[in-house]
Amino acid sequence: MTINMSKFGKVNQKEIAKELGVSQSLISKILAGKNEASPKVKEKILKAVKDKGYRPNFLVLGMQTGQTKTIGVVVPPDDFHSGIVQGIHDYLDNAGYAMILVWNKEHVASLDSRKELEYIHRLVDRRVDGVILRPTHDDVSDLYFKEVSERGIPLVVVDRELASTHYDFVGTDDIAGGEMAAKYLLGLGHRCLAQIAGPSFVSTSKDRRIGFERAVAEFGQDAVCRTIEAPEFRNVEKEVLQLLQVNPRPTAVFGANDNTASEVYKVAVSLGIKIPEDLSVIGFGDLVLGGYMSPPLTTLRQNTYKIGEEAAKMLLGRCAGGKVRTSTQGKIRLKPELVVRGSTSVCRAYV
Repeated sequence: MTINMSKFGKVNQKEIAKELGVSQSLISKILAGKNEASPKVKEKILKAVKDKGYRPNFLVLGMQTGQTKTIGVVVPPDDFHSGIVQGIHDYLDNAGYAMILVWNKEHVASLDSRKELEYIHRLVDRRVDGVILRPTHDDVSDLYFKEVSERGIPLVVVDRELASTHYDFVGTDDIAGGEMAAKYLLGLGHRCLAQIAGPSFVSTSKDRRIGFERAVAEFGQDAVCRTIEAPEFRNVEKEVLQLLQVNPRPTAVFGANDNTASEVYKVAVSLGIKIPEDLSVIGFGDLVLGGYMSPPLTTLRQNTYKIGEEAAKMLLGRCAGGKVRTSTQGKIRLKPELVVRGSTSVCRAYV
């Protein structure tokens, strides 16, 4: 006898089990992806679930299996990180996972800020299976993530590496990017170079500075490099003005990111310096704004989508394999791509 499920409103596992003559626990196991029945019985259960319009309660399923099929993501709300989020989303979606996204508006947080931890704890309270984080602090230790660690929740860090922790990392090879920028400018004949570096306590800007200065020293022969460290990535007019008023003035400037490079443009215009005739400028990141600058900005393109995709892949691997161990820490650094536009040219300032 076939039971008319429509009169029950919401269909539950118990009702489906009764109609099929199987146990409710078997249905739970099949829906959790476990092969606890013959292919024929499994097919029969899945067809009934679909026909009855049954939707599993993932909170209950999470208590039964230890997995809720949700991943928490905490990143800043901007153009760059939106690309990372897209890569994360698509990989999780294909794997049958849902994403809980939290925008953290703190890009570089003060040492006493606990906003980042507050967001992480909200996700933990919602029983996410794992967390993908773009950190706002670079110098934290494992103790900072005590609650995540104690619960055995895998965590993957993107963009900025946490060198003092054992957590997995996926981001850009920023040292290689700095080297690429320097080699390109040296190849154009520039020998008086400068860079506006970001804060040294941020791993990305520190590594870009290392790469740039290393390449100038190794391949520049008689080239010189003047570096000024800015306290942040925006509002660096003072530092740029300082660089462009020295004698001899640099013929090329490398900005810590595209926002920094855009401020080099502003100061150059105010001083009557033409780009690229008098000054070549190169940025880092390939943000949307770079293509609309005048002239369009030469920059290093980061593969944000791939960063997100690899982070999600790594995290799901951790979810499947249990607790993260120090000895199995993973690090993926993707090499950026040089995008040549109109802001750089052959050095001719002193010809």
